[in-house]
Amino acid sequence: MREIYEKAVSVAIPHSVDLWCHYCTFVSDRSDDVEEVRRLFERGLEIVGTDYVAHPLWDKYLGFEMAKSNWKRAYAIFLRILHIPLEHISSYWERFKVFLNSKPLQDMITDQEAAQMDAEKVDSLEKRKAWVLADKEKVYFKTLAQTNLRRLFETEVLKVNYFHVRSLGEEQLNNWLRYLEFEEAQGDYQRVVKLYERCLIPCCNYIKFWLKYVRYVETL
Repeated sequence: MREIYEKAVSVAIPHSVDLWCHYCTFVSDRSDDVEEVRRLFERGLEIVGTDYVAHPLWDKYLGFEMAKSNWKRAYAIFLRILHIPLEHISSYWERFKVFLNSKPLQDMITDQEAAQMDAEKVDSLEKRKAWVLADKEKVYFKTLAQTNLRRLFETEVLKVNYFHVRSLGEEQLNNWLRYLEFEEAQGDYQRVVKLYERCLIPCCNYIKFWLKYVRYVETL
């Protein structure tokens, strides 16, 4: 079964959040090798982790580390999530606040954060928690703004985000074009490429999207 999953994510449909969720669950339920499971999660997140609806895979990764009481790794995952414009970014922010207030702070924060708080003479536990919260809140609001810029595009995309023999409607095709142009204008190469890869699942029969992708790559 594992060989089938591997072929699916390597050759068939690598850009599928659901498939990576099933694969990671399959391995984590059967393997005692923690690092092997982490490597698989990281492989999946490298490919689909910035997708607007990648929350199921992030949730599984968080759950995996939480189950092992590895607060430092869970904290690091939360910080990565807070930089990504995901559909449920506001929910993650609320969950992060609960997490921050329910686990030992010294078991989570980075050495750099601890050194910075020491330098600023942030001494009490409550003040240190408030410092972390204020620092990450700035990240959250910046990411929330980016999420809101993409929300209308994604609302239309999610109506048909899989391949189907039926033709897509004109509005859906135009929405993909506008979304691609928006991301190209933002200038983040990795986000643009990943959006093209997503686009070419439902739009694989439309030559104009293939040509647009080729032209984009050629201009780099």
